[in-house]
Amino acid sequence: MKKGMIMMLALFATVSISAQQVNHSKKIKKGIVTGELTANETLTLKKQLNELKRVKRNARRDGVITRSEQLRINKLEAQLNRNIYHQKNDRQIQGRRY
Repeated sequence: MKKGMIMMLALFATVSISAQQVNHSKKIKKGIVTGELTANETLTLKKQLNELKRVKRNARRDGVITRSEQLRINKLEAQLNRNIYHQKNDRQIQGRRY
């Protein structure tokens, strides 16, 4: 019973992780299309997204995401969300030259 519950929690964590990654990618792509993100901002955000993916992949490697791993993942996701928001709203427009 206990082992089944742990497996269900691991599956739920995996599903929610995937949904959040898709959401981050959509936000970045939308920023590129609308011109809200410059090339350098896009590169930085993509590097952060890849780092987050790497940390998640390493956490899932042994089949169990520990509390400390989940806290680190949550922290990186929150930081990436903040960075996406700030970069999209910093009034720098792709292609604008003065």
